[in-house]
Amino acid sequence: MIARLGGDEFVIVLPNIKHPREAVHIAEGIIEALSKSFLLNGQEVFVTTSIGISLYPLDGNDIESLLRNADKAMYEAKYSGRNQFELYHTEMHRNESKKMIMENNLRRALERNEIYLVYHPVMDANTNEIVSVEALVRWKQKQLGVIPPSEFIPLAEESGLIIPISEWIIQKACEDLKMIHLHGKPKLRMSINISAIHFNQENFVKSIDDIIQKTNVNPNYIDFELTESMIMPKANESVDKLVKLKQLGIKLSIDDFGTGYSSLSYLNRFPLDILKIDKSFIGGLLDYKEDCSIVEAIITMAHRLHLKVIAEGVENKKQYEFLKKENCDYIQGFYFSKPIPFHKLMTFFESWDQEFIK
Repeated sequence: MIARLGGDEFVIVLPNIKHPREAVHIAEGIIEALSKSFLLNGQEVFVTTSIGISLYPLDGNDIESLLRNADKAMYEAKYSGRNQFELYHTEMHRNESKKMIMENNLRRALERNEIYLVYHPVMDANTNEIVSVEALVRWKQKQLGVIPPSEFIPLAEESGLIIPISEWIIQKACEDLKMIHLHGKPKLRMSINISAIHFNQENFVKSIDDIIQKTNVNPNYIDFELTESMIMPKANESVDKLVKLKQLGIKLSIDDFGTGYSSLSYLNRFPLDILKIDKSFIGGLLDYKEDCSIVEAIITMAHRLHLKVIAEGVENKKQYEFLKKENCDYIQGFYFSKPIPFHKLMTFFESWDQEFIK
């Protein structure tokens, strides 16, 4: 039995399963079926699916308990990256109280100056120069310690805190870029990851323009990193926003390329500048011929579409040499540098110029 609870929430009742793997098998089939694009009024449309599974009587003896626990498992699937399923387990009860504490602390994190940025350098593979840095957000809480973005960003998105946090990140990155330009690196670029929820706000472009005006930074040296799943569901609205961002002078890149939609038609539809190859492919370069072929194909395709390519997650010399041989434009990863606090950046630039540029 399939029932719609309301909005985009549905319940599927499986009354005769003999083993949990049957529910898992059905969940996998639903996710696979809905991952394919379909046409709606002539437009290509994509959806993602998050599924939570609760089992009777293990996870509840009544309808309310089973629904509530399936709902918790569904949100766990969303936190883990969406387009997947989760089975309910008792650990989720303990996670709930932890999340409540985290959310309360996250609401005060900005005013307590607990949120900060670090910067991950990007190197030009042809010249060996550091040409840009990627702004990465961090949170250090007094009681909880350092909390990774993989934990607090989904919480910020669920609670609505992602909007003020995102605006703070962009403004701080712009302020730091201005300082970098004034202190001897006038051509360095700043790459900033954009939240899907922030991007989908009606006033998104205006808020970006306001930040640029406020910080007096040159927008021609700013790159916004977007994901395929962010821009594809509302393609027409996305095109409009991306064009307006380009008019401000901002360059646009697709992050985690190769892990999202199978359709490549959007590469021509959207005004993009850069493809960023997902680090999962880079990590497999030395072990899997398939990953080598995929990376080669992405670089070749991007160049024929007049796009630049960044490879992230480069961790050793062999990966670097392979990418250089394949004419990858930019390299990023721990092989060259870990993310650096702002106060150490200028020293890093000076030592890099002296030791590595030939």
